[in-house]
Amino acid sequence: MELTKLRQSISRIDSELLRLLDERMELADWVAEYKWEHDLPVFDPVREAEILEKIPEEYQGIWKEMMDVSKRRQEEYLKKNS
Repeated sequence: MELTKLRQSISRIDSELLRLLDERMELADWVAEYKWEHDLPVFDPVREAEILEKIPEEYQGIWKEMMDVSKRRQEEYLKKNS
């Protein structure tokens, strides 16, 4: 396969990953609203551990960063609504 075609395939996948990340972050906003309404903390170490144990070790850094972004968004939401 040509390099150009391989790169096009990667770009297509990157676009889909971005769409899914946007969807995930929108759901994180809803989670923040729920946590605000029920006076729950942003960080749930049990939930985070449950997620990470399902992720292959080589991808855990990506997942941790994604969860960190989600937590920052939730914290911003809670600050706005405090």
